[in-house]
This record gives sequence, structure tokens and C-alpha cells, in this order.
Amino acid sequence: MLDATLYQSMFTRSPIGAIVLSASADPVILDVNEAFLRDVGQTREQLVGQVLFAVLPAPPEDPDDPYSNGVTALRNALARVLATGEPQSLTTQRYPIRSILADGREVFVERFWSVTNTPVFDDDGSLRCIHHVSIEVSARKQAEEALLLSRREALDAARRAEAERARLGAVLQAAPVGIVLADAGGKVIESNAAHDALWRRHCEPGAAPLDFSEWKGWWADGSARHGQALAASEWPLAAALRGEPSAHHLIEIETFGPSRARRIVVCSAAPIRGHDGQVDAAVVVLLDMSERLRAENALRDADRRKDEFLAMLAHELRNPLAPIMAASELLVHGAATPATVKQASSIIGRQARHLTGLVDDLLDVSRITRGLAVVDKSPLDLGTVVAEAVEQVQPLIASRGHSLALDV
Repeated sequence: MLDATLYQSMFTRSPIGAIVLSASADPVILDVNEAFLRDVGQTREQLVGQVLFAVLPAPPEDPDDPYSNGVTALRNALARVLATGEPQSLTTQRYPIRSILADGREVFVERFWSVTNTPVFDDDGSLRCIHHVSIEVSARKQAEEALLLSRREALDAARRAEAERARLGAVLQAAPVGIVLADAGGKVIESNAAHDALWRRHCEPGAAPLDFSEWKGWWADGSARHGQALAASEWPLAAALRGEPSAHHLIEIETFGPSRARRIVVCSAAPIRGHDGQVDAAVVVLLDMSERLRAENALRDADRRKDEFLAMLAHELRNPLAPIMAASELLVHGAATPATVKQASSIIGRQARHLTGLVDDLLDVSRITRGLAVVDKSPLDLGTVVAEAVEQVQPLIASRGHSLALDV
């Protein structure tokens, strides 16, 4: 049988902190081992013979959490030992330890413990004392909390990333330009609705790598290569996947599908590089310029027709001036007989009315642009029209010594 000295040595030198408490409602420390003294930073003289909760106080409890400092939990566990005579354990219990700083200030150091309270009985079965064993698990608790925090941060980061992806996806789909994101191997990662509508074909994410030889396009930039077909390697996205940025190329493309059409687009592409500088992906953006270019061409055509109209109108405005001037000369220098005056006045009146009509035609340009032109249909005497036309050119014919024969 082992003697008491050996048991005392085993208790004192155990690497696990332990104390012996009196079997009372407010327990007194009867003995303490070296490991416990190291754990709490106290001496044997400071602890032995002292009431447990007086010599090892805890900070005030959080009113919202009565178990915030571990005192209540430990008291309840000791009370259950006294009431039931059975061991009671507490796993990962917070119990800060008081420490006095060099300047005399009192602070409480955050500590966590795993505790077991074991009743010790006399030979007659009466409860003699309580063996209190406490294993500090602060490092483990901190590691668990750090891991939990890391998990929460990872989940939060994943949620933020998913929300960011959702926002980016919404922007991508709402963008009025065609956008495609492809991985380094040429497989589509993302394609927006505008791109699918432009090409009249859906780019399925994760499908086979893009085959640029299927795409039909011609340079439309007005350079020496204008009208030449693009080779598979010349497409801006293919260049970006090789790590070569390619911006603002004007290209005429042919859409897919049974009813092929041609569209003129501004095409830009750029590589996306990883931390190692290698191309991880590439993005291409296509802006459909077809309608704009058609509108610009229509404006240029309208401007050309306007210039032609004004040139013709200017020429027509000069025609009535010759007979008017000839008639006025006749009135000034000729024999002012009643017949001559009547003839000259008639010429001046007709040509003045013709000038008025030409001015009205000029005003019609403004009416046409505002959609206010009205076509006035009425019968005309073709003989009168021919006679007035001859009257306008007669002075010019006479000045050049020409003759005009008219048969109506």
C-alpha cells in the first residue's frame, strides 16, 4: 500500500492544476499544487486557508449574462457536488484571473478553464473535501474563436463576393453593348444579352472554346486594309487571349442564323492577368454602330441633295432676271408706245410671279424639313409653260445671235 507522502508528492507535482476545497457552501482552499499556483500567479501562502471566491475574485458580472465571469457556474457545480455527492464538470468555462500591475492597478486577464470537481469521502462515507482540477484551455479557446471568426469572415466574404457578382451580372446584362468574358482557353465565362442579340447566337458559358474561324468580319476602318476579311487570329478577342490589348477597331461582321445580316461594330478587347502576370481571361466589348452610320450617311445624302437643290435654285433665280432687265431697258430707251409698254409690263409681271414661285420653292425646303409641305395639284397649260420658258431665255438667245424655232 502506498503511503500518504507519495500521494502528497503526486498531488503537489502534478502538471495539471488542482486544489482541495472544504465541503462547505463557501469553500475554503485547503491545499493547492504547484501547477495551479503557476496558472493563477499566486503563492501557497496567499491561497491556502482563504475562501475560494474571496482570494480568486472575478470581475463584475454582465447583467445580460450571469455566467459571464464563471463564478455562478462554479458555485452551482460545487453546490451540486455537496447535494448529490457526484463529480461535476464544466467544459470551457470563462473565469478571468485578477492580476496586480507594477503601478498597483488591478486588472483581470481573460482565461478559460476546463474544470472537474470530484467529491472525496471518509471511510464512513461522509463527504470530507472536494478535489478541484482545472485545466487552462485559453489557447484552445482563442484558436477556436479565431477559427470561428475566420469562418464567419470567409462566409461574409463569400456573401459579399456573391452580391458583387450579382450586381456585376445585372450591370453586364443591362449594358447596351455586347460583352463576352472568356477564360485563357477561349471558353466563354459570361455573355450578355446584347452580345447574343448582336450575333444572333447565344454563347453558352463553359461550352467548347470559341472558334474564331466561324466568325466572318471585314475591316471597315477606311485604312488600306478596308474591306479585307479578318483572319481568325486578327479578331480582337483572339489577340487579347494572347496578351495583346486591341482597342477601337471598326469591323463589319456577319451575323449567324438563317437570315444573315451585316452589322458594323466598334470592337475593343483586353487581357485579364493574374498575380503571376499570366493571362487568366480576356474581355471583348462590341458597340453596334450600324444605325448611327446609316443615320450619318442619310444626313450626308440629305445635305448633298440640299446643296444640289440650292445650286439649281440659284440658277433658276437668274433666268427671270434677263427678261425683266430687257423689258425695263425697252421701257427706258425704246419708243414708249402703248403696245410696247403693255408688252414690257406683261413680261415683267410674269417673270416677277415666276421669281415669287422660286422663292416659295426655297421656303418649301424649310416646310419639308418640318413635315409641313403640301403638294398642290392643278391642271396646267403646257403651251403657256413653254412660252414662259422661251420668254426667259429669249434675251440670252438674242445676245448670242442665236435663233430659236418653236412649234407648239
